[in-house]
Amino acid sequence: MISKKPTPKYILDARRGGLTYDEAIEKILEENGVESYPIPIVEIAKGMGFAVYSAEFGYGVFGIMMDCACPPMPFNEKRMICFNKNEYATRQSFVVAHEIAHFVLHCNEKDDFYEKCVAGKAGKSTAEDMANIFARKLLMPQRMVQELVDMLPVTISRAQLVSIVAARFWVPEEVADLRLAEMGYGPVFCQN
Repeated sequence: MISKKPTPKYILDARRGGLTYDEAIEKILEENGVESYPIPIVEIAKGMGFAVYSAEFGYGVFGIMMDCACPPMPFNEKRMICFNKNEYATRQSFVVAHEIAHFVLHCNEKDDFYEKCVAGKAGKSTAEDMANIFARKLLMPQRMVQELVDMLPVTISRAQLVSIVAARFWVPEEVADLRLAEMGYGPVFCQN
């Protein structure tokens, strides 16, 4: 019988254990030896058994992920993330985190999973929204963001805060903006 690639125990524990997103993320960071930002998301993906590639995709396709027993052609990997090499680097990082989120939240040990990350998909699917929230939290863990914010002068503007967090955590400004709003640092500032 052909089977899927083994899933790391800490991911299986996160799937079964009823962990919050923040608890699962702290476990992922701990298991991958991550103690500071920016989060080395490609290295985390590789630690989970993913092959990570870049490729040229058509307009509006950011990336794909699969976790399957028999990889479809032209891929030769059972667990793979491929991001659009034409996107800017911080968007590529977010796409990898988004695909890791699907792996943690939506995959299981017996069923094949294939996902294409495309523009405009968020807001139309609960699974996509969940993956985006998890990805933001993975790239910008609450305790790390809080440590950075605590070091900044209280006189900086919301726009400056967004810019600083985006630069330090190596994420798009709109992603930093949403994460800061989730953490209670004012309303969403950036336009999507």
